[in-house]
Amino acid sequence: MKRTGELVLGIIGSILLLIGIILGVSLSSVFGSDEFNNQFQEEFNQELQNDPAFSDADVEAVGEVFGALGSFAVGLTVSWAIAGILGILGTIFVKKKTKLSGILFLVGGVIGIASVIPAILYVIAGIMALVRKAPQTTEPYETV
Repeated sequence: MKRTGELVLGIIGSILLLIGIILGVSLSSVFGSDEFNNQFQEEFNQELQNDPAFSDADVEAVGEVFGALGSFAVGLTVSWAIAGILGILGTIFVKKKTKLSGILFLVGGVIGIASVIPAILYVIAGIMALVRKAPQTTEPYETV
């Protein structure tokens, strides 16, 4: 049976996730570098300390948020990478092992839910792979 729909959705979702992974790695490397963090925090702290509306506790809280942002970007990128791998495997198996492919697409869609469009594409491809049935072939019979 032709599985063109699942195949196309899997390829588009994988490409979009690949773009997201590249952006995530670049952002993680920028936010994860100590030089950038130190310089940014110094400048930001100076600006906040000049503002009388912020206390020292507020300045520290904002610094902790920026520190957590780098960790969040790394976690997000890892989850996208896992979802991308599952989507690629689902795309590979879509013609031969349809049920496995559908499960891989669904799991990849759930794991990569932060990347909304590829996750939706993976879930649709997974549902299509699990629900669509192969047409039954009947052998021709002869009339007597």
